[in-house]
Amino acid sequence: MNKDEAKQRLIILAERKKQTLKLATDAMKKGTYRFKSPDSVSYAAQIIAVKKIAIDRDVVGAKQMFYLSTKSDEAILLA
Repeated sequence: MNKDEAKQRLIILAERKKQTLKLATDAMKKGTYRFKSPDSVSYAAQIIAVKKIAIDRDVVGAKQMFYLSTKSDEAILLA
């Protein structure tokens, strides 16, 4: 796999994870909590953060996603 293919795969994966993140956070806001929701939010946020830093060069956006990932992990630990 060359560099361009890797970039495209990361972009596609990040777009899928954005959808996962939106579905999970919307469900939690409505109160339809699933056991694995914080874990799926954490993983999705990590993938999106890596894409933001590697492809978009958006450090602030990446920090926001890493923060969301960390807070989700914290919720798992506190539960």
